Amino acid sequence: MSWSDLEDLYLIVPWEPRPRTYKSASGLINASALDPQTFRRWFRFEQEHLKPLTEVRKVSSCQVKRLRRLSYPNRWCDIEPLFGRASSAMSSIVSQVMAHIDRVFGHLLDDLTRHTWLTLDDLNVFSQLQRLTHGCLYCIYGDPAYPLRPLLMRPYRGATLTAQQQLFNEGMSTVRQAVQWGFGKVIAEFAFVDFKKNQKILLQNVGQMYRVATLLTNCHTCLYGSQTGMYFGLCAPLLEDYLVPRFN
Repeated sequence: MSWSDLEDLYLIVPWEPRPRTYKSASGLINASALDPQTFRRWFRFEQEHLKPLTEVRKVSSCQVKRLRRLSYPNRWCDIEPLFGRASSAMSSIVSQVMAHIDRVFGHLLDDLTRHTWLTLDDLNVFSQLQRLTHGCLYCIYGDPAYPLRPLLMRPYRGATLTAQQQLFNEGMSTVRQAVQWGFGKVIAEFAFVDFKKNQKILLQNVGQMYRVATLLTNCHTCLYGSQTGMYFGLCAPLLEDYLVPRFN
C-alpha cells in the first residue's frame, strides 16, 4: 500500500475521541494509610521516621518517590499507579531530589572533619595508637589493598603460605569482614544501585545514585543501628547530629 492509500484508510475509519486519563485519576499515595510492614518494605524506614528524616534532609514529600526508586529495581511505569504520577514526571523529580541531597550532604562522604559528632581525638586514633604502643604489641588490620605500615597490617599474600600464615589470614578475615558489612548494607537496603542491567552510565548519574544510597544507609544506621556497630559495641550518632548540611 502506498502512503496515499494509508492516508485514505485512516480518514475512512471512524475514530472516536477518547478522554485523556490522568495518572492521578486513582488518587495520590497516602503514605500514612499504609500498614507498617508494607511501608518498611517499600521505603526501608518506619512511618514515624519519615517526617523527621524529611525535615532534617530539607526535602519535601518527594522523598518517598526516591526511597521507592532506590529500594528495589522497579521501572517507572510499574510504580505509576502507586504514586499517581507520570513516569517522566517522577524521573525528573527524583533526579532533582538526588542532586539536591548530594549537593547539600555529599560532603559527609568526602571529608571526615565535617562531621560534628566526630572529635579530633576520634580522627587521630592512628597517631594515638602509634604514640601509646611504641610500635609493639598492637596494630590495625586492614584490607589487602592497604599498604604495609609499622602499625597497619594486611593478610599474607602468595600461593605458598605457611600453616601459621594461613591460620592468621583465616582468623583475621572475620574481623575484616565485619568492618565491610556496611558496603553490603547499601545494596541490601537499596537494591536498585546493584541492578546492573538498568545502570546507564552515559544516561544516568550512577555515581550520584550510589552516593545518595550510601547517605540513606548511614541515616538508616543512625535510626536502627547496624551489624558492624553491634559487633564492635559502637553506637551510631543521632540523625540530626549526622546530617549537618554544607550550607547552614
